Amino acid sequence: MSCAKSSIEFLLNDNTEPVENATRRCTTAGCNSYVASKGLCIRHGGGKRCGVTGCPAGAKFYGLCWRHGGSKQCTVENCTKRSKSYGLCWAHGGVKQCAQPECTKRALQNGCCWAHGGGKRCYVTGCKRLAFARFNSRCAVHATTQSAQ
Repeated sequence: MSCAKSSIEFLLNDNTEPVENATRRCTTAGCNSYVASKGLCIRHGGGKRCGVTGCPAGAKFYGLCWRHGGSKQCTVENCTKRSKSYGLCWAHGGVKQCAQPECTKRALQNGCCWAHGGGKRCYVTGCKRLAFARFNSRCAVHATTQSAQ
């Protein structure tokens, strides 16, 4: 299997266009978090709540937050960490690896690691750094800029 954007040429291509952010944001004034339900993020009351009385955290699994047992444990004997996927924690292989042969990095998006085209890029023109949702689809360097340059 190969990555959709499997060559390093993708990283060097200057013809990429900024993508409009189509995800919905929380309707609470000043909040840029993503909507969980009812137009609100988890912090402001969207999504399911933990079933333990008085706990305001969002439910993860079994109707509980992680603190109250709302996660599955790694299936490796004597491991007390939470499982990520395949019943395993991160340390025991509970993460997909990049689809490129010989690459041992973890896959982000499209089954590939960042170096092989996985993950989002900063949408400031000419920048190829990794983008973050918390920076409004920009890299840490361009987090404070208002528009794509």
